Amino acid sequence: ESLCRGVPVITTQVPPLSELGNQEQGVIHVSPGDPDQLAARIESMLVDKPGLLRLSEAARSSACERFSAQRMVEAYDRLYSELAHE
Repeated sequence: ESLCRGVPVITTQVPPLSELGNQEQGVIHVSPGDPDQLAARIESMLVDKPGLLRLSEAARSSACERFSAQRMVEAYDRLYSELAHE
């Protein structure tokens, strides 16, 4: 939901959170248990306004494409088709 609203996400590199995306998709990963790295990433987002705007746009466009209703319908359709043929 945050990504679709254009809010970049900072998350740890642990599944399933690590599967949300990459920096080109508005997702920034930090190492688990590294509060200094987390603080540095947050600070860099607050200081670098143009970079934050790029991350925001990347988050919005990537999430809206990857998680659109049409894409979910197509994924369910493929799943049901695969299950029906088993």
